[in-house]
This record gives sequence, C-alpha cells and structure tokens, in this order.
Amino acid sequence: LTGSQTISVPTTAIAGKKDVTVSIWLKNNYGNGNTAAAYIGAAKTGNYPANGYWLLNPANPSGYAKSVMTNATAADPNNSPWGTEVGPGSTNAAITGTKATSDLALYTTVINGTNSTMSFYLNGKQVGDATYAIPAGGLTNYGD
Repeated sequence: LTGSQTISVPTTAIAGKKDVTVSIWLKNNYGNGNTAAAYIGAAKTGNYPANGYWLLNPANPSGYAKSVMTNATAADPNNSPWGTEVGPGSTNAAITGTKATSDLALYTTVINGTNSTMSFYLNGKQVGDATYAIPAGGLTNYGD
C-alpha cells in the first residue's frame, strides 16, 4: 500500500475479546508524524473517537515507535482521548520507548484485558515498560 489505501479487517473476529495480540509487518515510508498505521476502537463522534482506541504509529512526531490504548472508554468518554493514552510513545510521554525505524519491522502489541495490561514489541524486543496498565476488559471497553 502506498498510504492512500486502507485494509479493513472485519471486527467480528475480535468483538467481545478481552485478550488480543496484534502483529503487523510494516515499513514506515513517511517519517515521523501523527499517523495511525493500525487502529482498533470506536468510530469518531464529532471530531474525535471519544470512546477510546488502540493504535499503532510506527514513528510519532518525536521519532519513537508508538503503541497505545486510551483510558477513555464508552463508559467514560473523553473529547481529547489522546491525553489519556497509555503506552510507549504516547502523547504525554512522546520520547519513551524505542526510536522508530524506517526498515521493514514486526510490530506486536499484546493486549491482556483480563489482567488489565498491555505490552509492545518491535522486532521481538520489548519496547518501554514490561506492561502498561489499561482499563479492565481491554478492547471491549471501546464500544465496538
């Protein structure tokens, strides 16, 4: 894909799942920025996805790999959900984790909603903290 196309995966495969692993081979050809290479979450309401999300950004504006979940949920929406992000490279901790790469790389996020944790790996190496605290229930919180 060149960047103008998208791939849509049917959400029925993950609907109601608390524990999910997302693994994607990706080459970042666009440099640093606010780009979601992968996104799971509620659709936008108004200008923002107030009910929260998980997203993968291969290179945030500070040049760090970013895999985050929000504490904004369907039960507790937030019109600035990026301010509730948890994970390496998050909006409020933009220079945490691992510097981004422009090489083809394997990005893996393990979402353990049962234990309220998330972990992120780049090419099999852990990025940032061993785990990040997320809302109990994982992706089921976002109202999809």
